[in-house]
Amino acid sequence: FTDLQRRAVLDAATIAGLHPLRLIHETTATALAYGIYKTDLPENELLNVAFIDIGHASMQVCIAGFKKGQLKILSHAFDRSLGGRDFDEALFHHFAAKFKDEYKIDVSQNAKASLRLRAACEKLKKVLSANPVAPLNIECLMDEKDVRG
Repeated sequence: FTDLQRRAVLDAATIAGLHPLRLIHETTATALAYGIYKTDLPENELLNVAFIDIGHASMQVCIAGFKKGQLKILSHAFDRSLGGRDFDEALFHHFAAKFKDEYKIDVSQNAKASLRLRAACEKLKKVLSANPVAPLNIECLMDEKDVRG
């Protein structure tokens, strides 16, 4: 949230009769929950963990240090202009160029093929979020050609 949005949340809570002590970032709340439920934290030295939240249009990262009974937020950053859609777009451009070279088809000249490739890239991104490698196969993408990448 922006500073203005955070103030609006605090004002809304006050109007509702609540008395919030403070607001924390979503990734900080995730780190707090992790620290509460993690039972094998080290006694002496900090265990550093990164919490990354990538939304459709923005992302935030929190680096937290943990040891038994202690949480220390080491860093927090956000970017309102980088998100999952940018990964979709990067995959789309990569495969559009690859298919132009390998199969001699230009998906940017065909709206239907372009939409099908974008949908396949979004699906591929989701598979890659949990797997190190994933194939991309589209039947009859354009000009009756099956493509694989």
